[in-house]
Amino acid sequence: MKYLFFLILLFSSVYAQQAKILYTAALLENNFETRKQEYIHSINILKEFGYKPYIVESCNKSGPTFFDEYSSHVCYAGTNDPTLRNKGVNEVLSLLAAFGEYDFNDDDMIIKLTGRYFFENDLFLKFVEKNKKYDAIVSRDTRRQIFDRDIVPIVFTGCFAMKYKYLKRMLEQLDLEKMERNIDKILEREVTKYLFSFVQKGGTVVYLDKLHLTANIAFPGQDRLTHW
Repeated sequence: MKYLFFLILLFSSVYAQQAKILYTAALLENNFETRKQEYIHSINILKEFGYKPYIVESCNKSGPTFFDEYSSHVCYAGTNDPTLRNKGVNEVLSLLAAFGEYDFNDDDMIIKLTGRYFFENDLFLKFVEKNKKYDAIVSRDTRRQIFDRDIVPIVFTGCFAMKYKYLKRMLEQLDLEKMERNIDKILEREVTKYLFSFVQKGGTVVYLDKLHLTANIAFPGQDRLTHW
């Protein structure tokens, strides 16, 4: 009976832990001040919702920068390669560097967030906190074409949640050289393929229609502000 009680407490404590927000940024010289204000705005919203982001900045090999004023967890990856055509490769390299810096637990739910995006409300965050039994929580990016013959909507990678052990495994398995050679192999497509296979093997994935997320990034034919 005592052993069973201990297991219940252990199980409860794992799921009571707050999700970790892994926040990606790139302090490029181009439009630096605009990007800075976008980053600060996004971080302040996260703080209002009770989160302290784990920031990985890809352009600098050391700090400090203004990020240190907003978080005690800042990893300066120095992995950004401006010659790469595939932006997803640069982001993956920075995330892999962050994995070596931050001591996440395998079952931690990681919310990966591109720093220039900001939440309009905390509905997605609350959904993640209440549904840690799932391995991943993602959204469909209806702005992109469907994936191949399987008719699976492309996954939006600006923000998604995934247990650390699966996120790490997914990114480590990516063929980054092949992604750079073939520009059609965007990160969204590679994540979509991984999750499709993951579900076939018994992984549990929730697909949401809306994240309540905004970015100052325009798609062709749309306003400057884009909503997911």
